[in-house]
Amino acid sequence: MSQVERPKAELVATVLERLADDRYYTDDDEDGELIVIPDYGETFPDREGYFSWQLSELKFMRDGSEDSDSAFDEDWSDFWTRKLLERLDLPPVLIEDHFSKLKGKTYEEVINNLYEEITGDLKKAEGLLAAGRETIPKTEEMELSRNLDEGFKGHLHERLASFHARRLSRQFPKIVDRAVKLALLTPDYEVPTNVKRYMEEASKSYLNGQFIACLMVCRSAIEFSVRDRLQESGHISELDEFEKGPNGDSLHLLIKLAKEQMWQYRDALEYAQNVRRAAVCAVHADPPHDDQCREMFDLTRKVIQMLYSEP
Repeated sequence: MSQVERPKAELVATVLERLADDRYYTDDDEDGELIVIPDYGETFPDREGYFSWQLSELKFMRDGSEDSDSAFDEDWSDFWTRKLLERLDLPPVLIEDHFSKLKGKTYEEVINNLYEEITGDLKKAEGLLAAGRETIPKTEEMELSRNLDEGFKGHLHERLASFHARRLSRQFPKIVDRAVKLALLTPDYEVPTNVKRYMEEASKSYLNGQFIACLMVCRSAIEFSVRDRLQESGHISELDEFEKGPNGDSLHLLIKLAKEQMWQYRDALEYAQNVRRAAVCAVHADPPHDDQCREMFDLTRKVIQMLYSEP
């Protein structure tokens, strides 16, 4: 029976997840470096494979040969439990914590318990290390984050790489799905550099599921475009007078001014008001979901096209 080919986005997500969980090893062949990602499962032999290189070092210590077939099942002791823990990428405080829980356990019990503990604890620690850099942590988490930051000193790059690879593994198929839904841009018009940059930022925000940010950048793209079109259409004095007024920062009134001065763009400017209202709602009311954001993002692209194409 032929194996069903997996979608590339799903395959990439799986690879990222396993890299994040350190479920890989590197090797060399005649073509260069190989990255091997075994399909570790949840049975004891699979979990034993998770610690393969650490166990190989321990066997070399015990037998003086990396080729020994002798297993640890019968002569495992707390001594080897500690030696295994010392070969893991853990702060000393976590090594002691794990050792206190594993004392007196058999080889299989150590492997099973350690696998569950180490993967769970690392994920939690990586999440706290990342959250402490991205958001304002809760008071009770602040001291723990500081301790972890100090404990993983020298290993922060690796631990944060795991966190972001794991997060990206969950997001990656959605990013590709959103990209497929976006229409291909084939413009026959030129836009200012700032507008182009705003639209690129809005695209990245939408693809990554940051819908509030997407609509806010769409709002900025429209505001800059409207001001630019007023200037290019010869309404510099009207724009200057508006900007010096008490409501010079109101996009609603700016669009209203543009509709009065540039009747030929009235449809585009009405669409622009819709995007502005959606951005206000996203910030002050309910965050938009995927379809709502894409609708307003598509409408923003349409507004830009209408403003910079021949009326």
